[in-house]
Amino acid sequence: MFFGHKIGIDFLGEVSLVLGLSVQVGAAVFIGFVIGLNRELNNKAAGIKTNIMICLGATIYTSLSLLNIDPSLPGQDPNRMAAQIVSGIGFLGAGAIMRGDGHISGLTTAATIWVVAALGVAIGFGYPTVSLVCAVVVISILVGTNRIYSIFLINKNYKVKIISESSVSSIIKGVILNSNVELIKVFENKPDDEETESDNYRKTKIIVEANNKTIKSFIRLIKKIKTIKKVDYYIID
Repeated sequence: MFFGHKIGIDFLGEVSLVLGLSVQVGAAVFIGFVIGLNRELNNKAAGIKTNIMICLGATIYTSLSLLNIDPSLPGQDPNRMAAQIVSGIGFLGAGAIMRGDGHISGLTTAATIWVVAALGVAIGFGYPTVSLVCAVVVISILVGTNRIYSIFLINKNYKVKIISESSVSSIIKGVILNSNVELIKVFENKPDDEETESDNYRKTKIIVEANNKTIKSFIRLIKKIKTIKKVDYYIID
């Protein structure tokens, strides 16, 4: 009987189906949430919901493939399901990579999706503790590399979003000429209604190449412009 199956969990050993699945689902949701939260806070396309679904889906597929194995029948290999997950997640990752605005973005997001799926597979095979440890490593990389960029003043592409009362593109270009950032692209249009309080406000997006020190200096300069109401910026990866 299906409900008579046991599930192996690395820190619990063989447990009942209900308990084992509960641990696996809980671990998958938690890991997907933590990694997705990091991506969400950095304005990336694949956020909390996406990463939870990827990790949970990989976990369920892997766990069910193990449950459906009949030891009395030869030639059954649960690793086939893991191989299919790797292939399938590649298409999802490819969809996160975009080329536009003079740059390629989404590479880190695609790589993160791939790793989250791998963590889900590990959970499904019964190693949630290993997945949690690896998730800590993933978060450390996502957070720590930005600090490395800051310490060594490594140039990266930044997207700067500006909300202003009137057109500021010409002023911004003047500020760039007197700073150490390199302009890649600038474009301006009216923002969506939900992003501002008035249709009179303008939305300007700028792609620049800079290091952590010069981008902060640049942001301080443009914040001094009286017509600018809001400025956000983040690394493109």
